[in-house]
Amino acid sequence: MKRKHGFEFRIYRLNLFKFFPSSTPALPGTFNEYCGDKDLKKILKHSTHHRLDELFGFRKVIYKWSAREYRDYSKDYVKKSIVGITLARSAVEREGQTVTDSGIEETVLHTHPPRAIPIHLMFYLDRHLVAVEYSSEIMNTNRWLNMLHKIFDSASHKLMFNMTLKLEPIAKDREIIKDFNSFSPLMMMKVHLRLPNPDLSPVTKVIYDEMMTGGIQDYILQMENPDGLNQDQRARPYAAVALAQDGYKEGKLTMTGIRNERIETISSGKGEAAKGFLSYDYEEFQKIVPIAIEELTDEIDQIISVDESENNNEEETD
Repeated sequence: MKRKHGFEFRIYRLNLFKFFPSSTPALPGTFNEYCGDKDLKKILKHSTHHRLDELFGFRKVIYKWSAREYRDYSKDYVKKSIVGITLARSAVEREGQTVTDSGIEETVLHTHPPRAIPIHLMFYLDRHLVAVEYSSEIMNTNRWLNMLHKIFDSASHKLMFNMTLKLEPIAKDREIIKDFNSFSPLMMMKVHLRLPNPDLSPVTKVIYDEMMTGGIQDYILQMENPDGLNQDQRARPYAAVALAQDGYKEGKLTMTGIRNERIETISSGKGEAAKGFLSYDYEEFQKIVPIAIEELTDEIDQIISVDESENNNEEETD
């Protein structure tokens, strides 16, 4: 789709998630062992197969969600590992009224091929970050993300991997960190963390090492103290919040404490994802791939590095 005002995107973290075994455990050797980004690319490529399309009915319309147009930009730009796919929603069936010679009748309308609304996704595999082109037409809810996850699940199963891919929005403007610091004191916090890979800071590496040592993929933490949790940056609560801010989480965080001179409970981390912008649209992007990839990754790195530099500055003032 032609964008008049450039390529606006939202930034998501690409998390790896292992399936829990079914009631009948798979025999040893049934699954292929996941071996890093080369297998991640296999899952992304297979997700664009038409047999993995997902149908979803809403009110009087049946939508089809499809992934297509896998492209490995590493062949054009070898310095960084970038892969792209396109996710599209199309209305394949719609109930409505039509005018006939004798009156107005209820009917089911089919269009072939149906009109598609696409969004383009760029996977920055060096950092497991994803730039998702913004479309107000299909991103006003999380339906697109749920359908994409179903497609990834199907692709992983077809390739006999015991893991799949999940996208988690990176909260814009350091929302989670700011919410954490807005309490004095913070008395309760609950967060569901994912095993981080590959972006780690000295602060978040503490929890990463703990998860690796314990063989932990999902870490649900609930910390409570009526007198207040330790909110120092070297303490565990801050490390958990920093990991969630980096997108290594599932869902929202819950925080309770004193804020605005009263006890408040808030949800954090489920708002709008961090934003990025390029001055040219997707079609122009394809014509200048090396330059476009450089600008895209620089834009993402700049957004993330702001958080890192602010963390460093805060540590220096302790």
